[in-house]
Amino acid sequence: MTGSWMGFAAGAVGLAAAGWAFGRRRRAAPLHTREAAVATPPAPPLPAASVPPIESPAPFAPRDLPTALADLRWETPRDLPASVLERHAQALRSIPRPPRALHQLLSHDFVWKANSSDLAELVRNEPLVAAKVLARVHSPAYGLAGTVTKIGQAITLLGMTAVRNICLRYLLDESFNSDDPRAARSFEALGEASTLGSELAQQLAQRLSWPDPSGASTLVLLSFTGHLAAVLLQARHYPGERLAQPDALLPRVRDQQQVLGLPAAELGRLLMQGWQLPTDLIDEVAWIDRLLVTPVDAAPPGRAADFALAYLSARLADRAVAGTLPDDPAALRELLETDPDFHHLHGYLALPALRELPQLLMTPGLLAGLQARRAPSAA
Repeated sequence: MTGSWMGFAAGAVGLAAAGWAFGRRRRAAPLHTREAAVATPPAPPLPAASVPPIESPAPFAPRDLPTALADLRWETPRDLPASVLERHAQALRSIPRPPRALHQLLSHDFVWKANSSDLAELVRNEPLVAAKVLARVHSPAYGLAGTVTKIGQAITLLGMTAVRNICLRYLLDESFNSDDPRAARSFEALGEASTLGSELAQQLAQRLSWPDPSGASTLVLLSFTGHLAAVLLQARHYPGERLAQPDALLPRVRDQQQVLGLPAAELGRLLMQGWQLPTDLIDEVAWIDRLLVTPVDAAPPGRAADFALAYLSARLADRAVAGTLPDDPAALRELLETDPDFHHLHGYLALPALRELPQLLMTPGLLAGLQARRAPSAA
């Protein structure tokens, strides 16, 4: 191996507890306690979100570890034979690096210093992405009055974070292409889930009064990068295998490990290392899916609430795109009580920063609003 891909087998899976603030070398404060350097404009409200929540939902009951989780061993690159790891490295090198604009959007200076004019100029320099952003924000799902014809209008109406994350989604899309129609469908569905999950994370963080609601939403979006990579690798090298679609995470992880030897989160870590994204950012993104098997007391100190909000938003968005998301609070509660994907989440919901989240989740109309935000192509 050469260049930035050297050292995959050694140290690629260090689960650093260091925080992330888009490339800052010092440890970042948790998103829910961070004093935001730049005010974050409000994201567009989810439909029907103004309906008052039901009163004082009972805490989730403790449960024994489900057998499906107890039997799952989370695989890492150091668990793979060197020949298999090298094969994955070669396959991941074949995935085109995303446009330079993605690195700019994730840079420290842009996140903390850029204004709406800077974002508009960056998007205009990527015409294909600009066209997709305008198509997205002009869709009926956003409920915007009139026609949005300029990026500056979109930023004014939706806010910088919403437009920035839509840009990130479509910039990532440019790296994932396939002549296999099954893979193309999976890419579209996973991309839509990443967008919905990032929007939901920002909405929930705002309602929890977190100072930096944009950080969790970006973690959600980037956590789908490994799932996109897994689809591409399976389509190219294991054409007979079922390709991943958004829905429950646990069976997806099992399939990925059985076919590729690694879960999507670890593939995403390797891929983003090859793209030379900020190391701290890569570490934090890799934690999101890992909450499937991680109890709250084993999560990085100070970051558990941030990761839990991102994890929950991603998993609910998965189900919204799959069409399996409950549309009423009682059904949602049953899902959270019984589905293995949410087993460890119960411990995180007891954290002070998330104490109001169970009540927010039971807001009538919240999940219907998430369903309504799906793009027509994903419906």
